[in-house]
Amino acid sequence: MNKIEFQSFVLSVLEEAFPGRGFEAGQADDLIICGDEQFGLHNLHTRCGDTPADDPELRQFIAEHFGRMIKLVEQHSQNDSPAWSVVKDRLRPQFMPAKYIDQAPIMHLPLGPDSEASDVLIGIVLDSEAGYSYVRAEDAALWGRTAAELFETGIVNLSDASKQLPMAMFPEPNLAIVIETKDGYDAARLLLPGIREFAAEKLGEPFFAGIPNRDFLIMWSQDASDEFQTFCRKKIAEDFHEQDHPLSPRILVATAEEVTAEE
Repeated sequence: MNKIEFQSFVLSVLEEAFPGRGFEAGQADDLIICGDEQFGLHNLHTRCGDTPADDPELRQFIAEHFGRMIKLVEQHSQNDSPAWSVVKDRLRPQFMPAKYIDQAPIMHLPLGPDSEASDVLIGIVLDSEAGYSYVRAEDAALWGRTAAELFETGIVNLSDASKQLPMAMFPEPNLAIVIETKDGYDAARLLLPGIREFAAEKLGEPFFAGIPNRDFLIMWSQDASDEFQTFCRKKIAEDFHEQDHPLSPRILVATAEEVTAEE
């Protein structure tokens, strides 16, 4: 099943297993909404997308997964978010389209100090094997944590999960680094200081970066040839329009210290 088919299939399972709960499709084909909660389907689809739709174990697995999610929704409706000690190790930073905050009060931070990259924001998610959910403003309030504090915790967690990360390296004269593990956090790894420090050492700084979709990060040297510069920019534009989980066609400029949008 492709992303849209899987989203529709999941909704059919939820309507049968939990009638009246109000699960709906999100604006993106990787989202399911229930009340103010948004649940990403990326990990769930990666795990189950190749299973035939008529497999009864698939329907049972999805129903059980969202049964656990319903408990989370009920906790939220009672202003009883999971304890900080339970969630802190599951937090991750995640790039997201800015339009997501129009659907729910999601905790978020801007990408860089400028406002030019306003099509993409930094969200915070609770990660699990089957999927993730976005952290809301009321959750953060109950935990007594600011967006910056949640972000810093998420950065530490994603850094720990990114040790021995496989990367593709382009040699001179067109120095570049590509990260494409398909775990849902490839683009978000641009936020990791260790990744930027490594890229700055290999590519020089500032260096260019692209996050056309959530499962792809490319970083390359400003000294690369004109042909390679054109190739990278074309690749980013094409992936933004053609790949799943699109983020931004913008070219970013990064150093070991920060990320900004190209002027």
